[in-house]
Amino acid sequence: MPTGGAQAFGLTPAHRNDVITEPVSFDAVITSAGAAGSGQSMIRLDNGQTWLVLDSDGRLGAGDKVSIRRAALGSFMMTTAARHSYKVRRRN
Repeated sequence: MPTGGAQAFGLTPAHRNDVITEPVSFDAVITSAGAAGSGQSMIRLDNGQTWLVLDSDGRLGAGDKVSIRRAALGSFMMTTAARHSYKVRRRN
């Protein structure tokens, strides 16, 4: 179980065993992109995290540099180097 820092970023309190101080955002590179069973896009990052892209437009691919930040009401936004933004949710 992650204990803090970037590895815990995006996990809900229910997925944590202790209080975690999270970064405001982090940068990563997409290592793979594909479809999840729900029809949404799923991406895997170079840090091992997997995220669901809630409003994908098919522009994401392996090698893309992205930044993920905390947004309003506990949500998360991912922004690409080309300034495309997507709502994302951490997948365990």
